[in-house]
Amino acid sequence: MERRDHGDEIVFTGRGGRALDAGRQVEHQRFERGNAALVTSMTTGRPVRLVRFEGGGRAPGYRYGGLFRVEECSFEKGRSGFLICCYRLVRSG
Repeated sequence: MERRDHGDEIVFTGRGGRALDAGRQVEHQRFERGNAALVTSMTTGRPVRLVRFEGGGRAPGYRYGGLFRVEECSFEKGRSGFLICCYRLVRSG
């Protein structure tokens, strides 16, 4: 899945596996902590609240984006060769 944000559908990657000092991927991501919470949301059907950063305009900052359902999650090989958690979210209702 390629990362993208189409407003009502968002595909993004999970967290973890990055070197703190260099910011590059150094190990596989795992379905744990926040990544696991999104998997739980998908299996239970409970929506997640989305917060987006909007950098343009007069007042850049974080904005509430609404409720989304996690429709899909998977592992994919990233550019560095490590496995990355990927999620597809769709606006709820």
